[in-house]
Amino acid sequence: MTNIFKPQQESLILTRKMVFYGIIFITPTLFFENISFNLAPLLEPKIFLNLLFVAFFASAFCFILWNKAIILIGSIRTNIYVYLTPVITLFASVIFLDESIQSLAIAGMILVLSGVFVATRR
Repeated sequence: MTNIFKPQQESLILTRKMVFYGIIFITPTLFFENISFNLAPLLEPKIFLNLLFVAFFASAFCFILWNKAIILIGSIRTNIYVYLTPVITLFASVIFLDESIQSLAIAGMILVLSGVFVATRR
C-alpha cells in the first residue's frame, strides 16, 4: 500500500495536494446536477468575511493541523480523536452562544466519550 504521508513533507504541501485532488474529482458532479449559483450575496461584507473565516480558519488551518496529527500519531489514532468534534462543539456552543445543555446532548456526549475511550484502549 502506498502512503501519501511522508515525514519529510510538510502539512501545507499535503493539504494542497488533498484540496487539489478533491477539486479535480468533485468538479464533474457539476455537470450532472442542476445547480444554479447566485453570487450576489457574496458582495455583502458580512457574508464575505464569514466565508473567508470559514475558508481560512475552519477549513484550511484545521486541515493543516489534521495532516500534521496524522504524521505525528498516525491516521488511525487521529481519526479516533475526530469523533470528539461533537463534544467540543457542545462546549463551544455553551461558552460562545449561551446555549443550554440538553439531556439528549449529555447522552450523546457520554456515548462519544465511551467510544473514544474504548477505541484508544486497544
